[in-house]
Amino acid sequence: MVTQKDISVACGVSVAAVSRALNGHGDISVGTRKRIIDAAEKMGYMKRGKRIKKERTYLIGILFTEKELSEFHNEIVSEIRERLMGKGYDLLMLNLTEKERGMVEKPGYLSRARLMGLDGVLLFSSIPEEEFCLSPEHRDLRELVFGDIPVVAVDCAFPSCACVKPACDEGIRELFGYFYGLGHRRIAFFSRKKTSQQAYLERELRAMANEDGRNLLNGFFCFYETKSEREAAAKTGEILSDARWLPPTCLLYEDSGLLQGSLASIRNAGFRIPEDISVAVMSHRNGEIFEGKVLTSWTLLPSRIANEAANMILREISKPGLCSGQTLLVKGAMMPGETAVRVELEEAGAG
Repeated sequence: MVTQKDISVACGVSVAAVSRALNGHGDISVGTRKRIIDAAEKMGYMKRGKRIKKERTYLIGILFTEKELSEFHNEIVSEIRERLMGKGYDLLMLNLTEKERGMVEKPGYLSRARLMGLDGVLLFSSIPEEEFCLSPEHRDLRELVFGDIPVVAVDCAFPSCACVKPACDEGIRELFGYFYGLGHRRIAFFSRKKTSQQAYLERELRAMANEDGRNLLNGFFCFYETKSEREAAAKTGEILSDARWLPPTCLLYEDSGLLQGSLASIRNAGFRIPEDISVAVMSHRNGEIFEGKVLTSWTLLPSRIANEAANMILREISKPGLCSGQTLLVKGAMMPGETAVRVELEEAGAG
C-alpha cells in the first residue's frame, strides 16, 4: 500500500509537504503541488471512489465540451451561479485557455481541478455516451468523471456520474399525444439530434390507429434529424411540396430556432399558421410569441434544471458518492397556444 512517505521519497519533499498538497492547503507552490499529485496518482495512492479529504474551498468548476453555449445552457449557468453564490460558492471556468490549448502537454481536467482546489465540477457536454466510453480522445474527460472530485453532468449523462437532464423524451411523447388528441395523424418532428422516441411513437401510432378502427394509410409520424436551421428549412420545404403524399397537418420542432429557420419554407409552400398547418416547439420560455401568436409548446424553464443541478452538486460535495450513477429527469409541461388547431380525422388522412 502506497503511503505519503513513499510519495515524499519519490518527489524529494517532506511528508508534511505531501500532506499539504494532497489536502488542498495553499501554503505550497503550484509546481510542487502538481508534481506531488501527479506522483500520487501514478503510484496508485488515489483510488477510484476514494476522495481525499481536504478543506472546503467553496469553489465549483464549470466545464463545457463545446466551444459555444446555446442560449438555453447560458441561462442554466446564470441561474446556477445565482443559486450557488447564495450558498457562499464561486464558479470558476475549468475550460482550457487558448494559450493552454497550444501547449505540448496540456494540463488534464482532473489535475487542473485539483490545482484550482475545486470542491466539485458541473459538466455540460454533447458527447454521446458510447463515444465518451470508448474514444481515446476523451480519456481526459473520463479521468475527471471517474476521479476523486464530485462531478454532476447537466443536460447530459455519463456512466457512474450524477446527472440532471430535461425529460425531453417524455416531452416528445406529450407533444405527440396532445396533437393526436386534436385529431392530427400526419405529424413531422424535427430534432437536432437522434432521439430514442421514434420507434416508440411509431408503435403508439399503430396502436392508436387500431383502437380508432379507422384506415390510417395516409397517416404518418416522421422524425427528421436536422442539425441546423438551414437543414430544417430544406426538409420542411421538401415534405410540404412532395406530391407523392399528403402533407403533414402538424410540424413539431425541437426548438424555436428550427421553427424560425423553416418559416420561409412554410410560407413558400402556401401554408398559413395555424389555418393550414399547426406548429409547436419544445421551449424554455413561458408564453413565447410567434408571428403575433402565443406559441404552442412543451416548456421546461432553465431555472428548474439549474435548481436541481445546484442542489445535486451541493449534496455530492457534502457526501461524495451519494448521487453517483443517479439521473434526475426534470419534467416540463404542455402549454397550449394559438399555433395549433383541431382537425377532423378525415382531413388528417383517416378515411
